Amino acid sequence: MAVEVQGGGLIVGATVSNQTNDHELLGPVLEQIPPGIGQPQEVIADSGYENGQAVAELENQSLLKIYYPPRRIHNRRGSAAPRLSKRDKLRAQVRCLMQQRIDSERGQQLLQLRKIWAEGCFATIRRVLARLRRFGI
Repeated sequence: MAVEVQGGGLIVGATVSNQTNDHELLGPVLEQIPPGIGQPQEVIADSGYENGQAVAELENQSLLKIYYPPRRIHNRRGSAAPRLSKRDKLRAQVRCLMQQRIDSERGQQLLQLRKIWAEGCFATIRRVLARLRRFGI
């Protein structure tokens, strides 16, 4: 779901998927935004959309700047640094970039707006669905 956070918190795009995670869905969600609204210049997403390759491609294709809090990295193999594949190196670079963006003043502003507008929309949807389930609808 795409929610406009600078104005009234309107839902401007949505997509439904049966995928188990959101890794591949950032592009399709952004494509659902009607052309009349205009293309976003900044996107704040949750860490479920973390996909270094997709973020790099989306940012290279447009003037889009993407922000999301990176997931924590857990080293389960002990203290030795593991050898990273190309994919893992890209992921680590994007995580570092996302941490810098989220830590910036603008990143913190967008994160606060997301908590107000986007999470508010999700809470409303969950509340309505819970009521519908309670009445068997």
